[in-house]
Amino acid sequence: MGYVSDQQGIINRYLREGNGWSLHLENTKRFIVEACQGRGTGCVVVLGSGWLLDVPYTELSARFDKVFLVDIYHPRQIRKKVKKFSNIALVEFDITGGAVQQSYQAVKSYKRLKQKIHISEFILNPDRFGIPIDCEPDLVFSVNILNQLDILLTDYLRRYQIYTEEELLELKKIIQTKHVSTLPEGRSCLITDFEENIYDESDTLIGTNPLIFAEFPKAQRVRNWKWDFDSQKTYYKNQKTYFNVLAQEF
Repeated sequence: MGYVSDQQGIINRYLREGNGWSLHLENTKRFIVEACQGRGTGCVVVLGSGWLLDVPYTELSARFDKVFLVDIYHPRQIRKKVKKFSNIALVEFDITGGAVQQSYQAVKSYKRLKQKIHISEFILNPDRFGIPIDCEPDLVFSVNILNQLDILLTDYLRRYQIYTEEELLELKKIIQTKHVSTLPEGRSCLITDFEENIYDESDTLIGTNPLIFAEFPKAQRVRNWKWDFDSQKTYYKNQKTYFNVLAQEF
């Protein structure tokens, strides 16, 4: 379904962009470190750990007894990188809570039987995100993943022309809303890009697209910044792409 190749695409874009991503990555890591102040030091969970570009994993390892890094797939390089940290555990888990498998089954059912599974029948259960039952997290971080949860799934479903764009938007809303509602109140940080801005070659804004369709929780602490996502004009041909990012502690 493209998850491995998509992860490779992320690291390739990061390498192409050079310093363009630096501010975004540093802002993310700083917000995470600041959120740890005054908290317990037992267990911390990071959702969407990926390549660890935006995760201050050495600081988390030094502060917490146990660090769980959760993603649908952990690259070989990352497995090797965290091996020396005895208190860091890698957890492979579908953070959507089952939308990946259900999307696959929806396509399978349609191809074989011409039966359409309605979007409302998707049942998502991201309970505990695959971490052991004896860990009650002091903090849960959702790190630049909320907007990413549905993209590969909706692209996959779109290829088979099973659902309308309205139905795919409904799925997007369901996945994002479920993710936000599962983050424990009083012990969570949500960091996500929420708006896409597109500029032409003369740096004129030519398009703005919303990326988040779930309601954000009421936050105790909020920060915003701009992510220079694609200055090389490859995401959209001959156009630069920037993301507006929201970080909130709640």
